[in-house]
Amino acid sequence: MTAGKLASTRVDRTSYILLSYGIVAIVSSITYLRRTTEDEKKAAFRGAGVFLTGGTIGLLNYFGYRLVLSSFAAGNMSLVQPVLALSILIPITLSAIIYREKLTFIRIVSIALTLASILLIKSS
Repeated sequence: MTAGKLASTRVDRTSYILLSYGIVAIVSSITYLRRTTEDEKKAAFRGAGVFLTGGTIGLLNYFGYRLVLSSFAAGNMSLVQPVLALSILIPITLSAIIYREKLTFIRIVSIALTLASILLIKSS
């Protein structure tokens, strides 16, 4: 996140995003090609829906990361980072609703501590 904070104020955001995502795409592609069999490769890319879904996720991710960089540019990292960490609440909530996973005591305490840390940082 430190690189994101620096990039939010010192370089072009779009270039930074494209560079960082490009590196991840190259490393991921090399890993995929090395670790999968030919049958797995054929099964992985069946139909146009795969590319439509991937493209949609990619666009949403791009715009989301632009918002993250904008928040880093506008605020203190000590406050912005814990707020971004709250994004874990979305999959936790969805897993409880969709998959009927139980919110254990540890998960509830973790969520409460995350919220408390934001309030403590904001009050200082």
